[in-house]
Amino acid sequence: MWLALLWFGCAGESGDTGCELINWWLDADGDGFGGSAGKLACAQPTGFVEASGDCDDQDASVNPYGAEICNGANDDCDWMTDELPRDGRRFYKDGDGDGYGTDASWQLACEAASGFVTDARDCNDQDAEVHPDASEICDNGEDDDCDGLVDDEDPAHTWYADNDGDGLGDPYATALACSAPSGHVANNDDCDDDDPLAFTVAWYADADADGYGAGTALLACAAPSGHVDQAGDCDDADEARHPEALETCDGLDSDCDGADGCTLEDGTTLLTDPGLGLGGLLAAGEGLAAAGATAEVVVWGAPDEPGAVLEISAEAPSALWLGDLDGDGVDDLIVGSATTGAIAWTTGPLTGAATPQSWSGDGELGTAVHARMGFLVASAPAWDEGRGRIHVLGTEDALEDGATLDGEARGDRAGSALLTADLDGDGQDELVVGAGERHTLYVWDGPIGAARLTDAEAVVIGELGSELGASLAAGDVDGDGLADAVAGGPGADAAWVFSAPLSGEVAADQAWAVLGGSLSAGASVAVLDDADGDGRGEVAMGAPDADGGEAWVWLGPEGQLDQDGAWLRLHGDAEGDGLGTGLATWAGGVALGAPEAWGGDGEVTWIAP
Repeated sequence: MWLALLWFGCAGESGDTGCELINWWLDADGDGFGGSAGKLACAQPTGFVEASGDCDDQDASVNPYGAEICNGANDDCDWMTDELPRDGRRFYKDGDGDGYGTDASWQLACEAASGFVTDARDCNDQDAEVHPDASEICDNGEDDDCDGLVDDEDPAHTWYADNDGDGLGDPYATALACSAPSGHVANNDDCDDDDPLAFTVAWYADADADGYGAGTALLACAAPSGHVDQAGDCDDADEARHPEALETCDGLDSDCDGADGCTLEDGTTLLTDPGLGLGGLLAAGEGLAAAGATAEVVVWGAPDEPGAVLEISAEAPSALWLGDLDGDGVDDLIVGSATTGAIAWTTGPLTGAATPQSWSGDGELGTAVHARMGFLVASAPAWDEGRGRIHVLGTEDALEDGATLDGEARGDRAGSALLTADLDGDGQDELVVGAGERHTLYVWDGPIGAARLTDAEAVVIGELGSELGASLAAGDVDGDGLADAVAGGPGADAAWVFSAPLSGEVAADQAWAVLGGSLSAGASVAVLDDADGDGRGEVAMGAPDADGGEAWVWLGPEGQLDQDGAWLRLHGDAEGDGLGTGLATWAGGVALGAPEAWGGDGEVTWIAP
């Protein structure tokens, strides 16, 4: 026991072993509260205090009497953080979720808890349609916008006095009400409310001073400066374009009627004898050749000259080609007749008398024909149960069978269209063969012997049912100096432009441009030789089955384009005319055939853009 008394005694502190021992706590931050370090002593040691509970003895602002603030810390040592903070905000309960609460229920916090907001101006926290930002609704007995006023006390409508009874209100005589007071109207368009004939007019800015305006109307009693009361100007920066302007074939909608440039009436109807049903087939060289329902072929030397009528086959032609085949600088004419399985060639000048050379075969020979210097190419797509065969014929002395190219499979009808053009710039034409039923193009370069089309240098494959290759044309569309291949696909109502040169297997989605139109678009295609001078050819496409038939011309097209992006858009005069069945570029313009026009007499129109 003695040892115990010595140990717990206070002699070392006060010399009085009978003193009362007290727990003292180290107060390192001097805030009057100690932390967890303590000692027993009768008298207060230096730096120690009797009060404990400091949860951060390195910060004098943190102790049991500390003020809680929004700092993410436990300032009053109650093991809670940021509760009832001295610098907190009031947040109000939003019972209806409209973004507004009331002061009936609130909490002090650093941040809003779920369901609490900072705005306490809601006058009905059980209705989300009622709050300070709501619009006052007439005749519902509610203070919808919480401004203390109900319905007619706070109306949503301004009404204007109509003293002269013309239905137009005086902008300076107003009344606020939920419904129109007697003698009031909802508009303020009256210029003189004592004169029923005086009212505001819609005025339109006329920047080009052509008498027609555009843009948003300005309502006024008198015309503001630079304004007119006639709208409808489709280009208010060009005084030559307005609703009264004369339409011209310049690719612009001059008379603002929504048409893409011009109509057939703006072109030249080529003169011919009636009853020939012309327009189903067109071919252009220096002149223009047309055929249709009869055996006659008409050849024009110029748009304003009468045509010469030739008959060089016994049946209505199925294919035409016009150009200089023998190198004498004068157009020669090739006619194919699939009905008789024959082709005929007559040399120029084509004045009416013709002494043709002919060559016959089977498989609907003559469905398509094309030529280059010294060679003639003709197709027989029905050969071998629709496999299709292409004949390459020499023409030096007489038509002679030189070589053949056969289709891939029966039913492909290879040779639905033919084209010869220099697609790689080597000075020698390539042969392009369309197989519309197989939606495929074959490009053959170099000497042709007996072979299959599968040996072609390039094969372009379209989508199933597209009939890609049903029509063909060539010209420099992308501006690189090489002729590009253009293929129509009426099964897809489209045409594709393939940038030359072509090699290997090419998918249709690799096309330089894809042009979309209406029903049967792509049945005919042609390329103009840079009509607008931008270094790129224009593409024309026909759709004979669309109402009276349609045709379009696109300026140097690139990418995916539809008919709304065309430079020119032409329509047949009457339903069933078949405009666009025949299509050719000639004399700097476009020639279009409508074989069913005028009751089947047919018509050929030439338009110079």
